[in-house]
Amino acid sequence: MLVLALALAGCASRPSTVTCGSSPGSMPLPAASTGPSMRALRQDAPPPIPPSTDPADAICESSVVVDADAGVRACASCPSYTTGLDERLELSDVHFGHWSSLEVTEAIVSLRGCMGGVSGYGGVAILRWGDRGWRRVAFEEVPLGQCVAFRALDKVGRLLCESRSMHQGLIEGWLEVVTVEGDALRRESFFSLSSHAGGASADGGWCVDFAFGPPEIQENEAGLSLSITVRAGRKRAPRGEPCGPLVAMPSWQLDYDFNGATFRIAPGRRAALRSLMALQSQR
Repeated sequence: MLVLALALAGCASRPSTVTCGSSPGSMPLPAASTGPSMRALRQDAPPPIPPSTDPADAICESSVVVDADAGVRACASCPSYTTGLDERLELSDVHFGHWSSLEVTEAIVSLRGCMGGVSGYGGVAILRWGDRGWRRVAFEEVPLGQCVAFRALDKVGRLLCESRSMHQGLIEGWLEVVTVEGDALRRESFFSLSSHAGGASADGGWCVDFAFGPPEIQENEAGLSLSITVRAGRKRAPRGEPCGPLVAMPSWQLDYDFNGATFRIAPGRRAALRSLMALQSQR
C-alpha cells in the first residue's frame, strides 16, 4: 500500500518569501499551508508556476499590501465584486495546480474579508493562467477551510478540505472534496459534525464537540482511500447554559474509498460512523 504525498496536485501556499515550484527570478509566492497534514510519496513534479507574476494582481482592483508582521498579503481596498464591510481583502491560501484539466494551470485562492456583510468572512476565487498572465474566472462568497491537494487516477488535481462555519456559537464542520469544473468550483461534502464549543447554548440539555485528526490518503488496487480519526463527545448541561470545548473525547477511526468524485464510507466502518452520528443526534 502506497501513501501519497502532500500537495501532489500542486502547491498550497501562505504569504511569505518562499517560492513554490517556480523558476529562478520569479516573484516570492506564499509558503506551504499549515492545514491538515497528509503523509506521502511525491509521484511527479507539481505543475510549473508561471514566473514573474503575482496572483494578487488578478484579485485586487487596487494596490497589493504586504503586512510582513502578520504574514499577510491583501488588497488595499475591497474589490467591486465583493459586498462586505472590511477595509481590505486578504489572500489567506493559494493552491496552484491543474484543477480543471491537465492542460490548464490554475490557482484556487482562499480570501478573507470584504464579504457577506460580516467582518472577517471569506470567499474563494479561481484564477487561470494565459498569455496575459493570471485571469480571475470565478468568485464565490463561500469560504474554504484548511485544504491539502491530491490526485486521483485521472491525475487532475483535487483538494481535500476541512471547512467550518459558525452561527451564534454553533460550529458546523465538514469534510469535502473540491475541484474546478468549467469556470466554477465543484464541492462534494461527505461528512459533517456539529459543536457547541463556540459558546452556543446547550441543545436539549447536551453540549457536543468534535475534532478532526490529520487525514491520510492511500493508494490501493481499487484507487484511493482516506483514513481519518475523529474525536467527539458530549456532556450534560443546564438548558440555555453556554457550552465550551470538551477536553476528554473518545475517538473513531473512519475509512473512506474515493469513487472518482468524492469519498464514501468503507463497508467495514459503517458501524463506527453510525455510532458517531448517534452520539451527535442524541441531544
